[in-house]
Amino acid sequence: MKISTKHFGEIEIDESKIMTFTQGLLGFEDVKSYALLQLDQEIPLTYMQAVEEQDLNFIILDPFQFFKDYNVELSNEIQKELDIKEPSEVAIWSLVSIQDNLENATCNLIAPIVMNIRTKQGKQIILHNSSYTTKHTFIPKKVEVEGG
Repeated sequence: MKISTKHFGEIEIDESKIMTFTQGLLGFEDVKSYALLQLDQEIPLTYMQAVEEQDLNFIILDPFQFFKDYNVELSNEIQKELDIKEPSEVAIWSLVSIQDNLENATCNLIAPIVMNIRTKQGKQIILHNSSYTTKHTFIPKKVEVEGG
C-alpha cells in the first residue's frame, strides 16, 4: 500500500504495520489509522504516520528504554477494549515533542499510547493520579568540563 507523507513523500508501507485507533489520539480524534515507520534501527525513535493525512505524523519512543521505572497499569476496561489477552501483545509508546533541537526533546509519559500488536488496535490513555507529565526529557544533558 502506498501512502503520502510530509517528510518522505510517497512511500510503500506494509499494511500489517497499520494501527487503528477507534477513538483517534487526543486532539486528533478524527484520524483513526497510523502506520509505524522505523526508519533507522539504530535510532530509538519511530514515526507514526497518519494514513489518511499526509501532513499528520508523530515521533514516538519506547519509554521503557529511557525510564526504567516507568509504570503503566492497564485497567480491565482498556484490556477488554483492545482485546489484550497476553502481556506480550502490548506495546507502550510515548509521544515525543521536539521544539528547537533534539537535545531538548521531551516525551509525554502521562498519556501513553497503548497498542495491541496482535489485533493492531491502539488507544491513547491518561494515567490519572500519577507524577508523570507531558514533558520528560529523555536525552541526557552534556556535561561540560572546565578547561576541556
